[in-house]
Amino acid sequence: MTLALPELGPYLGRLAAAPRARPAAWLAVDDLRLALATRLFKLAGSARMAGDSAPEVLTAAGWSEAWQETLKSVAARVVTVVEGQLRQAATASRLPKQRLDRFLMTEADRRALTARLGEGGASLLTALEELERIRRLLSASPAASSGIGTEWLEAVAAAARRQESAWRELEEALAREAPLWSGEIATIRHWVRPSWPFWLTTVVLYLLAIWVGLVLGGYVAAPAPLTGAVSWFWDRF
Repeated sequence: MTLALPELGPYLGRLAAAPRARPAAWLAVDDLRLALATRLFKLAGSARMAGDSAPEVLTAAGWSEAWQETLKSVAARVVTVVEGQLRQAATASRLPKQRLDRFLMTEADRRALTARLGEGGASLLTALEELERIRRLLSASPAASSGIGTEWLEAVAAAARRQESAWRELEEALAREAPLWSGEIATIRHWVRPSWPFWLTTVVLYLLAIWVGLVLGGYVAAPAPLTGAVSWFWDRF
């Protein structure tokens, strides 16, 4: 059997396309897209060099790892950009740090974000499971490798097409994230420090000053603990 692994580029489609001028997105991820495509091209190149052992090189596990790491990188970038904007908004509105901390992402929030971004990858994972199934058949039945090898090539092409779909859905998921966080950012940016603590403190200090004046003027009896202090004051003034 000779496995003639085709170029993945035509199957990866948008995933492997060169960057092009587009309306500015709220989050740039073209570099991560191309990094994923490059990683898959390298796996495919190593598989071609391996000849009939290609299925042991271009594996579902290696492919899945590349996709999962890309998802985590995209999610990490979302966190960096969003939290940077939250902090900028907090600085502009002078939001206290304790209040800002409530808006920042927890570890659970980050896992949920990664899951939302990867929802479109379900069909890719199914295709990779099929790729792994065929690899196992090739390992177990070398004598029947001709027909199974054709199936493996078809499975590779199918996985590449599903990879493009997964990336497109990731981009759509990113677009849905933007309004979610813009609301949080706007809430912080328009936060106004409540004025009641200032006025309450002012009233309390004002009433305290009146009371002290009445005590020192002899209009109100001084509490027992303060009698000595009041006498000391009048002895000197």
